[in-house]
Amino acid sequence: MQILYVEDHTDTATVFKLLLEREGHQVTVARTTREAKEICIHRVFDLWLLDLVLPDGHGGDLLKALRKMSDTRAIALTGKGMPHEVAEGKDDGFDDYLVKPVEFGQLLNAVHQVPSQSDGLIEA
Repeated sequence: MQILYVEDHTDTATVFKLLLEREGHQVTVARTTREAKEICIHRVFDLWLLDLVLPDGHGGDLLKALRKMSDTRAIALTGKGMPHEVAEGKDDGFDDYLVKPVEFGQLLNAVHQVPSQSDGLIEA
């Protein structure tokens, strides 16, 4: 599975990238909303893993922008776990919402629940 992981915390991004790649997934990491948008102009992914608190914006706003390009499935992977924050994440359109710290098995289970969307480009 082709995964875009948007995470500004270097250690977290490195660990989850390595673990997901060990499971056979191809993972591209972006550190900002801007970088994620630029990457998605040129590539199609099966899944977006998005942190919500990023240095240049909010993951929910990023998801809305990316969904204008593709209907790729998205999982919020964030430290924001209050009930109203989870509800906002669902309202933003996330297909799943995981709160850090998350066990890798829980993340892997969520990733494997996502069907492949490589052909999910939206025609303009």
